[in-house]
Amino acid sequence: MASAKPLITARTRACEKVFTDGYDALLVNLDDPLDLSKAVLKLAQNPEMAADIGKKGNELYHRQLSNQIIKAKIEKIIFKIIKAYIDIFKFYINNRVKFFW
Repeated sequence: MASAKPLITARTRACEKVFTDGYDALLVNLDDPLDLSKAVLKLAQNPEMAADIGKKGNELYHRQLSNQIIKAKIEKIIFKIIKAYIDIFKFYINNRVKFFW
């Protein structure tokens, strides 16, 4: 994706949420070598399609999946968790609740 090469990946719930089959990747059935070989052949016989899928996959990568974007998303989640713990701790302190540890 980052190199703008066409992507063939397993058809899983996670991949179906990220990729659109035939648009920015080719999704193949898991544990189906025939399906995989058909996808490889499809790209080999259609270089324009392969280039287009690679380009759209690259755009998706830069828009949603680059290391910087994933890092920012993870940091946001971690900060939310830390804030929640701080809020709980403040509640315990402000309400003089005894800790059980």
